[in-house]
Amino acid sequence: MKHKGRIVKFERTGRFYCKLGIKLLNNKRFMESAKYFEKAISIEPDNCEYYFNLSGVLAEMGSVKESVNILENAIKKLNSVMPECYFAMGCNYFDLGNFKKSKYNFEKYCEVEPNGSFIIEAVEAIKFIDTNIFSDQSSRQLKIKNMANKGKKLLDKYEFSKAIKVLEKVIKLETESTVPRNNLSLAYYLSGDVGSAINAAREVLRIDESNSYANCNLALFYRTIDSSDLYKKQLRAVKNSRFDSVEEILNSVDILSKLSEDKVIRSLLEKLVKDHDEIILWHFLAISYHNTSRFSKAMEVWNIIKAKLPHMSIFTDCFVMESMKSIKNPLNSSNNNYDIKVFVDYITRIEELIEVLIDMDQGEFNKIWETNEHVRDIVNYFLYKFENKKKLKLIDKLANVEDDDAIHMLNTYVRNAEKRDEVSNKCEEIIMRKRVAGDAMVNIVEFSTDKRNTKKRQ
Repeated sequence: MKHKGRIVKFERTGRFYCKLGIKLLNNKRFMESAKYFEKAISIEPDNCEYYFNLSGVLAEMGSVKESVNILENAIKKLNSVMPECYFAMGCNYFDLGNFKKSKYNFEKYCEVEPNGSFIIEAVEAIKFIDTNIFSDQSSRQLKIKNMANKGKKLLDKYEFSKAIKVLEKVIKLETESTVPRNNLSLAYYLSGDVGSAINAAREVLRIDESNSYANCNLALFYRTIDSSDLYKKQLRAVKNSRFDSVEEILNSVDILSKLSEDKVIRSLLEKLVKDHDEIILWHFLAISYHNTSRFSKAMEVWNIIKAKLPHMSIFTDCFVMESMKSIKNPLNSSNNNYDIKVFVDYITRIEELIEVLIDMDQGEFNKIWETNEHVRDIVNYFLYKFENKKKLKLIDKLANVEDDDAIHMLNTYVRNAEKRDEVSNKCEEIIMRKRVAGDAMVNIVEFSTDKRNTKKRQ
């Protein structure tokens, strides 16, 4: 009797094709090898190793630009990137003669993989580029940089004609530089030449299509010439801009606020606060919610700010109250202004109050401390901001308040202090006196002391 054999299904994984690709690569069968690495990527598109190997094959075949594209795509889209990708990018850009990007990628490799297999080669490559290539270019680059700075200073002084002449020279010398082009577009706009401003901004986007400054500026320019279709299209481009710093976000918010585009600001910040966890951005997000009549959401965000920085509640409470008024009577609601200095303005208003508190009789200070919760926020804020002389006066006041909150405030200051000084020492003396007297804060003080001793042992 014959037994029919059973067919065992063999699953060909990405790893299977990768091994075949490596074997063919070692035998210099590059075309076949590349096909297997491509097959591996199609099966496991999140595995960086397959992209790295494919880029290596393409480089061996002389297709260096394709190799660069493969690596850039992997770095851009994958959550986990092999450090060797940066080293390979450095080699590729060196072969293409783009030494600036070559050096950047070698430095990036050294940063993420300081003990990597190619660290010696990367360091030597950086040294070679600096010594043999950039040394001749350094004086020229310095000259261009100084000219660009001069143009920016002239722009800031409202000397638009002079700024335009300088910046036009800069972009002739540095054709792919976006910063002087952005400044030039603003100089054109502010001098009344909107057409040239638009052309300059478009040139920036030709070089870098996601440039946030150029996209926002162009929206402003289109609004000026009353081009509705181009303006709406440009607002969509603003949403897709790349923001590398908080400064770029603030610049965009500033321009969009002048255009009364609160919904666009809201859409941007809802995404950006996740990556740039800055209080000022949370604050502006709350304003955008308020200005688009989403008052409850605005209150939620201002409460987030209070949770992150409790001593800032003196500033956020007024905004919460504004949104509460609007919830009760939406018809009488008014828009809040986007102002980067908003917190500074509030601090200025209460500086006089804190000076009065410091010089106040202890009995009067204690009464205000007990009856006005905002005073506690103000005192806590200035406890970190004052110079030491005033801090010591403030600490003396807190030392004579029969209140756990005051001692907790001093204890927190000691825990947050970066180094020992006369202020932290004074706080510890007061805390220890309270501890000996059987103060209720003893557990917190012990935690603080243990933490400091741990730091010393480390």
